Amino acid sequence: MGTPKALRVGIDSYTYHRHFGEVRPGEVAVETGWTTRHFVDRCSEMEVDGVSLETCFLDGTSTQHLSELRRMLDDAALDRVLAWGHPGGLEMGRSPQRLADALEAVDHAEAIGAELLRIVVGTTRFFGLENEAAVVERLLPQVRDRFRTELAVI
Repeated sequence: MGTPKALRVGIDSYTYHRHFGEVRPGEVAVETGWTTRHFVDRCSEMEVDGVSLETCFLDGTSTQHLSELRRMLDDAALDRVLAWGHPGGLEMGRSPQRLADALEAVDHAEAIGAELLRIVVGTTRFFGLENEAAVVERLLPQVRDRFRTELAVI
């Protein structure tokens, strides 16, 4: 398995989804709305190593917004992951529009200095409708076309 990497602790912005305005059935709404800065400041206060930023909760994806976010994360010395796909993900590879949106997130990840982009393939409403191998076989060529590289699915 090789040498283990040092453990780093991070927080996903979905942890604070109610502060970003998403209230699921059975949850209580909070009075205080947050911006991305509130989340980054909170993570910095807790002295965690990194953040996972859900694209649906970003303040914006303009060049200016992403540059400001990168500076904010750099100033806080936070590792970063960009997480795309909430709430339906790639709809198991059946939505060209969702794929285009996901691939746009590659540029956003690069703009904020994220070395990892997490893309949601699908959610529970799609689970069990078809074999996972069929989903992977459909998705890999779509993603390979964009990156012109070989990918491994683990």
